[in-house]
Amino acid sequence: MLIATGSGKSAAVAAAVEGALSASCPASILQWHPDAVVVLDGAAAAGLRNRDYYDDAAAGLGTP
Repeated sequence: MLIATGSGKSAAVAAAVEGALSASCPASILQWHPDAVVVLDGAAAAGLRNRDYYDDAAAGLGTP
């Protein structure tokens, strides 16, 4: 699980979630984990290029 809050984390979150797998961004290995969960506030998610997709996917995770 990766939890990030605040605009100061948005570049690091974007690198970890959407960037290349890299030793310079150790959290990027979570892209390969089958059960990884990323929890962000709006400010931390601001740098994500595919945020609409992630928001749509997350909408299906709620309880019925």
